[in-house]
Amino acid sequence: GTNQSGNVVPEPGNTIRTASTIAPFPATRSVEDYVGTVDPLDYYRITLNQNGNLEGTFTTQSQRGLDVDLIFDRNNNGLVDTGEIVDGVDLTGLTRSFSEPLPKGTYFFQVQPRGSASSTQYKLDLVEYAEPGNIGPEVGNAIPQAFNLGALSTTRNIRDYVGVVDTSDFYRFTLNQNSDLETTFITQSGRGLDVDLIFDRNGYGLVDDQVILDGVVIQRTSRSFIEALPKGTYFIRVTPRFSTTSTQYQLNLVPTAAPSNFAVDP
Repeated sequence: GTNQSGNVVPEPGNTIRTASTIAPFPATRSVEDYVGTVDPLDYYRITLNQNGNLEGTFTTQSQRGLDVDLIFDRNNNGLVDTGEIVDGVDLTGLTRSFSEPLPKGTYFFQVQPRGSASSTQYKLDLVEYAEPGNIGPEVGNAIPQAFNLGALSTTRNIRDYVGVVDTSDFYRFTLNQNSDLETTFITQSGRGLDVDLIFDRNGYGLVDDQVILDGVVIQRTSRSFIEALPKGTYFIRVTPRFSTTSTQYQLNLVPTAAPSNFAVDP
């Protein structure tokens, strides 16, 4: 970028590879610079060291539009490819804000004028509200890569993210005896989830109608269900309600043993 009374040193670059790094959170970060006919693109790099909700406010000169995109360079090729824009803001007035749940990782902001003939000074204020997950390594996106919770005999609480950046989470667990499983999901208000309880009956590692035992749609902040299960291995799949939404969520699993008194399954 061409700095005109801005506060970014060195100048923000015009590509992902040359992006200016914004200091790590959690403190509020502010950048001020120019974008327009002289310098049509500014890129900034941010790193979140834990899951969190990133909130930002963009301020610009009256009637001078601004397009701002939040980018996750999924394949690390330094380009903005299809599906890598996590959120976008079209700023046509003085100010606009956004809030986006994100997993830990590195992201980029792309700032450009609303029209090719317009220019403006702008300010970007960013703050992260941490919502740290408690699962590691990363949760897999399919049955074969499911995060293994092991044998479930007591309450297990899980916190993680699912959404545009990470489109599905799979968990694997084992019941060593017949049990009633109470499952509770808590999510951010207005950001829906689809949750499925799966028994991979044929062992193919695929999800089809024959293997989904129960499913819930969470459109508010929380929902629970109870399922009577025989001993065995099961999976839980968590996906966003819509492809363009993201959320931090909490999953609580509470097994209550109901052991059979038959030595062999009848």
